Amino acid sequence: MKSTSKQGILSFRDFEQHLKSGKDLGSVVFFTGEESYLFERAIKLFVNAYLDENTREYGMIRLDGESCNWGDIENALKTSPMFTTRKVILLQHPGHLSMPVKSALTEYFKNPTVDTWLGLIEPMVDWRKKPFKEWSELVVRVQCDSLTGSDLTQWITDLVEAEGFHIAPEPMRIVESTSDGDMQIISGILEKAFLLVEPGETITEEILHSATGNSCRYTWDSLLSAIAARDFQTLWLAVDYLQKQVPSVTYFTQMLSRTFQGVLLAQQTKGDIPFDINVYKSIGYFGKSRILIQNIAKNYSRKEVEDGLAMIRTTDRELKTSSKSPGPVIYSLLAKIILSEKIRNPQKIREYQ
Repeated sequence: MKSTSKQGILSFRDFEQHLKSGKDLGSVVFFTGEESYLFERAIKLFVNAYLDENTREYGMIRLDGESCNWGDIENALKTSPMFTTRKVILLQHPGHLSMPVKSALTEYFKNPTVDTWLGLIEPMVDWRKKPFKEWSELVVRVQCDSLTGSDLTQWITDLVEAEGFHIAPEPMRIVESTSDGDMQIISGILEKAFLLVEPGETITEEILHSATGNSCRYTWDSLLSAIAARDFQTLWLAVDYLQKQVPSVTYFTQMLSRTFQGVLLAQQTKGDIPFDINVYKSIGYFGKSRILIQNIAKNYSRKEVEDGLAMIRTTDRELKTSSKSPGPVIYSLLAKIILSEKIRNPQKIREYQ
């Protein structure tokens, strides 16, 4: 039996480099962190490192700690896949497993199965608590946090060069400032830019402006302004534009969820929002976004914000299992939030659905 190769805590970039170099990461990898784009990309790289597109259908198993038991996990670990000798198991929400199941996993980590790679997926983990404290000594941890400064610049450079292009310094600064460091937005902007240049060419300011049109940052601020002012016309324009810029199903709901958490925080602190709160990392620590968060906090009751956050989370689950375009769904959701109990009009709700 092979044992887990202990590498400590790896950043996303370290993890990516380990895979490219062919180094053995070990049999059990724990993915955690707040940057959803890197989170999803790291898991994809993990699966692709051990299974190709022909064997992925047979060699990958997904489990969820919210609904599975040890029998499900043990069966997945022991079952031999068809058409491949390798197997990758992705276990989401291991923190929801019962303590007996967690104890059984601890024993498995000490003596994992040959040709089986187990990926544990939990965005937020307190490594001081049991069993995570012990697990931290037995698994490889991949921390998918937001990139900033030179790390973000290098990541953009690598992403552009991997597609066969180059990017000049000034366009690089535009990409970073326009997106506020949001990697989902950056990826969307660059994908549009790639369509406007030939392989080997350099992405210039002109090409970048053609790819972005107006600023994503400005449009997101417009969306927040519309929510604060209950302005349906601006709301639709912002949603429609953002959908064309970054047509990710999860982009809207993740940003809205973090925004409304920021609004709750503003209400709790009477507008005195701490600068180091994680919830602010995707919406900006400063400038107009901060003011807009405070405006929403003033113009909505706490119950309205809590109800809105609950609706956003429900919509997020629905969109992940739906083929619907996110724009109209998000607009309908925000229309319901804006039309709060105080001013709710059934006819107007139907009009905006």
